[in-house]
Amino acid sequence: MGVSTVLSSIILASVLLVIVGTASYTANNAINFQLEEAQFEQAKNVIISLDKLIKKAKFSTGSSGYVRASFQNMEPQFTQGDYNLTLTLSGGTQNWTYNFPINTLKIKAGSYVGINGHENLIGTNSVFVDNLYDSLGRVSIYQLNGAWLTLDYSRARCLYTGVTDFYNGTDYEAFNIFEVTLINITIGEVDVATNSFLIAENIGLSTAFIEIAGNFEITVTSETDETSKSLVDLGGDPAKGSLVNMVFINMKISIFGGV
Repeated sequence: MGVSTVLSSIILASVLLVIVGTASYTANNAINFQLEEAQFEQAKNVIISLDKLIKKAKFSTGSSGYVRASFQNMEPQFTQGDYNLTLTLSGGTQNWTYNFPINTLKIKAGSYVGINGHENLIGTNSVFVDNLYDSLGRVSIYQLNGAWLTLDYSRARCLYTGVTDFYNGTDYEAFNIFEVTLINITIGEVDVATNSFLIAENIGLSTAFIEIAGNFEITVTSETDETSKSLVDLGGDPAKGSLVNMVFINMKISIFGGV
């Protein structure tokens, strides 16, 4: 009878130990999941804020700003020149081509975070933007051997702004006016710590002014998309000449460890 009581006590204690251990493991996983989910949500806000900062600084050479971030359980990194964004203007025998390497800021979430599919938090997958309202920046989340958050500027804004008369030396001549804008991201110093500062700096603008005749075409091409639109598609008059103002905005992103 005594042996049975001892044996029952041992069995009960073992069962309780398993239950307590399982409950502790489950609770620990739940805490880690909630912690990493919260950190990933915070990272989304950081990258969205960085995109807003770049948009504010894009037309002011030398301007800069920073966003403070916590990278505990996350891995920020840059990929440089995985593919090019190509912009081509073509009309008759006239052709201009510009190539830009696409640099992307990526943040990998902790191992407890999972995402279904692909979602753009800001911007679209189209490389051709023909209005003032769609974003040149794209902030995305997706699942690929873990959950990822990315920021890139792999698109061009091509706007028809109307007709303007210019004096040609003897008379005034009407021209279609177009503006083409791209943001070119370059990578600065990268020194990641648990608490870091993401710094965006406008390091200068490059411009080109092109005169082109007829119903020319603008084509924007990336690894995943190609879109072409003509002068007529964008609202211009092919009977008039066109002046295209190309603006290439160079922004540098750096990461510095902080306290």
